[in-house]
Amino acid sequence: TSERQLYRDRQRAGFRIGDGNRVDLVRYTAWLAWERHNPKPAPTPEPYEQHKDRAARRSAELSAAGRDIGDLPAIADPARRTNATTNFQFFCEAYFPQSFHLAWSDDHRKVLRKIQQAVLHGGLFAMAMPRGSGKALALDTPLPTPDGWTTMGEVEAGDVLFDECGQPCLVTFATPVQHGRPCYRVTFSDGESIVCDGDHLWSVEDRWSRQNPLVIPTQQMVGRVELPTTSDRKERRYRVPVTRPLRCFEQDLPVHPYLLGYWLGDGSRRSNRITVHEDDLAELLSQMESCGENAAVRTRKGKVVTVVVGKGHKASLDKSRRLRQSIAAIACGVEPQLAADWSGLSSATVACVQTLDRWTALRQGKRSSLMVRLRELGVLDEKGIPDQFLRSAPWQRLALLQGLMDSDGTIQPGGRCEITLKDDSLGRAVGDLLGGLGIKWTCHEKWVTRKDRRFGPYLRYLFTAPLDLPVFRLQRKKRRLTCVARASQTVRYRQIVSIEPAPSVPVKCIQVNSPSQLYLAGRKMVPTHNTTICECACIWAVLNGHREFVCLIGSDEGHAMDMLESIKTE
Repeated sequence: TSERQLYRDRQRAGFRIGDGNRVDLVRYTAWLAWERHNPKPAPTPEPYEQHKDRAARRSAELSAAGRDIGDLPAIADPARRTNATTNFQFFCEAYFPQSFHLAWSDDHRKVLRKIQQAVLHGGLFAMAMPRGSGKALALDTPLPTPDGWTTMGEVEAGDVLFDECGQPCLVTFATPVQHGRPCYRVTFSDGESIVCDGDHLWSVEDRWSRQNPLVIPTQQMVGRVELPTTSDRKERRYRVPVTRPLRCFEQDLPVHPYLLGYWLGDGSRRSNRITVHEDDLAELLSQMESCGENAAVRTRKGKVVTVVVGKGHKASLDKSRRLRQSIAAIACGVEPQLAADWSGLSSATVACVQTLDRWTALRQGKRSSLMVRLRELGVLDEKGIPDQFLRSAPWQRLALLQGLMDSDGTIQPGGRCEITLKDDSLGRAVGDLLGGLGIKWTCHEKWVTRKDRRFGPYLRYLFTAPLDLPVFRLQRKKRRLTCVARASQTVRYRQIVSIEPAPSVPVKCIQVNSPSQLYLAGRKMVPTHNTTICECACIWAVLNGHREFVCLIGSDEGHAMDMLESIKTE
């Protein structure tokens, strides 16, 4: 008899055969004999029609229970409800303030009036949303994601992007690829440029408008980018806010991000040695200690000091974890052979871990050496920033940038920061690091000539650091981060410098569920827009409409269901 059958018998016989933990075999045998020789009468089969009626009643009861939401709560603001019943614009602003917090354009107001007329007074009215319509971007436009990067051509409904506040947002809808659309190249003051169609919306601040921000289509801004001035200096009319730092989850990093940043700047490519000026030595040793790493001076040459950081055992992270498991098992009195079986190591390795001097650091609870951890990150012979660091928590990415800037960065008295790196994987990743922290940056190619030899190319990054985001830890550099940088409007905004016609390319539009309906696009993470007026119009029409239904027409059943699910989410 299996344990499962015993469990069933105990449920039927109760304490007649046991106490719940043990079974009385004599009573159990007697109970089985009684069950065998006294069978219960077979139940009378239920007629099919009666069974069908009972199932139908059950389904109707479940359906009624699902539709019943209980007593409706009292109206919190009757005046607001009365106004929203006849005013569609007020309905959007009052009940969806996060979606409609920006100013309405003239085109928006025209559509609002037509919707309101048709819904309240009837008539044949359709909002033309043909297949593939939308505010579209070129398919090769890069989009930041919590896992790295994707493109507009690859993104689909269900993917996760970021909004202008750095919060993750879900892609709720994506149109098919559109062809033959009029396209424009929008260029910004930090060098970023994005190709979009003429109907694409931007959330901008207009220097000629008293109500900001505004949502304006690309075509409306063409030819209006520059302001007339009496001087040679060009003044720009429109500007777009810089994103906030991306809100990613904290990562379990094998190397402290500040240490990795400093090593990437002034560390030996093939070892765990870093160089530092003697004036910064004491402060740097203190920083290494706060990072949980040991550090010791190796050599001195003039005012340049070489420091060895992160001495430890040579086992990999996975092997050190298994060795610690075997040590913990042996400490419990387990034989080495059984401890080896539990930890997945060989018996010889487990037998030696308690005696060999090479494992002394491991037995003392120390970590793997910095060289081992750098090798496992894949940066020991080829410096770069691993993806898990670029999408770590904001404070982890800031610590990484501080390490880079303390080692290789400079700052001018006015707060203008600069870092120059070779044009390789490390140099290109710095732009992603800066943009993910909400820092506006520009980059120029640089060549260096020494003794008739030309070296390069190098990438020269320039940016102004806000005071509330310190990019240095060394005090001699940190003191130059002045309050002037915080007050400067150029830190928080990028200007639109040109909008020029571009050859028509395949484009695509997406919709996200961020409160502001904005998402980030481009390598420098520019906030861009999508709209939800049609969804709110359907909700308003159902609540207050002249007709009792609203018809959703899609190019196929899937698109219609996507629109319905988006309305439910709204």
